[in-house]
Amino acid sequence: MRTELVSDDEMATAKARYFAEVLASSDSFDASLQELIGIAIHHLPTDESSRRLARVLAMTKEDIRDAASKYLVSERLRVFVEGDAAGIKGQIVGLGLCSPNIIGGQRP
Repeated sequence: MRTELVSDDEMATAKARYFAEVLASSDSFDASLQELIGIAIHHLPTDESSRRLARVLAMTKEDIRDAASKYLVSERLRVFVEGDAAGIKGQIVGLGLCSPNIIGGQRP
């Protein structure tokens, strides 16, 4: 993702999911209220939701690659996984990102 472009399918799926989330959130009074509160708190224009949607839908595969290259720095990346440490440790090591740091323990 940092060096290669996402596929057309990945791009279309991501945009469709974001659009669906926007539509779903407008069906809920609570979600709409939270959106308006966020706009007010951050002193954004009243049409910020529409502007954000337009920006997301206008994003290109190159935009995604450039953002990933800038912000997904493996040395600073932290991934949290919950589950059976013995069962998933090998899978995490296999990704080649880092050595897992196992915290916590078995729950009763």
